[in-house]
Amino acid sequence: MFIRDDGEAALSELAERCAEVADHYASSAMRLRDGRLANMFEDLARQHHQLAKELADHLRNMDSLPRAPDPDRETAVELISAIKEALSGDVASSVLGDQIDREESLIDAAEAVLDNAIPEPARASVMKVVQMARTAQEQLAASRT
Repeated sequence: MFIRDDGEAALSELAERCAEVADHYASSAMRLRDGRLANMFEDLARQHHQLAKELADHLRNMDSLPRAPDPDRETAVELISAIKEALSGDVASSVLGDQIDREESLIDAAEAVLDNAIPEPARASVMKVVQMARTAQEQLAASRT
């Protein structure tokens, strides 16, 4: 099994990004002192993991193999986030801003998938990613105030 076309490649990229965003929510939840925010991040991590799995299942149904997140890249991004948090002095604000940006990258990746021909069930899951990302951005922005 391998990725055969641009649609499958874009879907694989989206599944990978969704899993990475979920991992960032989970690790950020552990660093937050605000219990309400930590709970929200844990919930968002679960939602993102579920959708990443759903997208990976669609790839398998298309006889493709999803890519696994790059652990070195994830470690580097986590390190950069931790440095930004330490320098900002406001962990919550820094984490919220980073996650809003990550949700935007999910929307961009989802739109790249939708520019291609993919099976309808996969398209519906991609639309769920867009809706989830927009809802998450609204929640995160509301939590900044």
